[in-house]
Amino acid sequence: MQFQEKLKMLRQKKGLSQAALAKNIYVSRSAIAKWESGLGTPSATNLQALCTYFGVEEEWLMSRNDLKQQVELTRSRSKILILALLAIVVPATGILLGHCITFTARRSVSLYYPPLSLFGYIAAYHSALYGFLCFSALLWVGTIAFSVLTIAIRTLQIHTRLCLWGNAAGLAVCTITFLILFSLAAAAGDPVYTLPVQG
Repeated sequence: MQFQEKLKMLRQKKGLSQAALAKNIYVSRSAIAKWESGLGTPSATNLQALCTYFGVEEEWLMSRNDLKQQVELTRSRSKILILALLAIVVPATGILLGHCITFTARRSVSLYYPPLSLFGYIAAYHSALYGFLCFSALLWVGTIAFSVLTIAIRTLQIHTRLCLWGNAAGLAVCTITFLILFSLAAAAGDPVYTLPVQG
């Protein structure tokens, strides 16, 4: 039995709500909820207060395995947050670049603004690429949305594998689709669209 299960069992045996227990040991109700959901562990002072209140030993209430699992969970959360941030930054950067870059007649990259953007070119001149762009856009928006939810909703982080694989997969898919889209657009450069090179 893990720490959160033991704590919930002890609280229910006394017929206490989370708010009532929190009041008795002078912490917030959200702290009790966090401990019982496995999203955190009490400090040494709060652990001692729990043990004194319930009349149990610290070693029983929180074993070494509980501490080890908490360390592993903290590491997993760090990976989740890093991947989630990357899975927000990469699609956002790609969308920004797609609206600001194009290819000149010499296939060199230059910065312009819509309607001379790469996305504007695809929408105007290549219907097949436009379909791929729309499909990719859904993936990019979905990746950003999932990443934002991962950061914002702490209870979602309990499913560490889901969050890790979700953000990693989204990041990989976004990067690959950007590379494919930009490469195809560059290869299909249209003289009607490209600007004359001065000099």
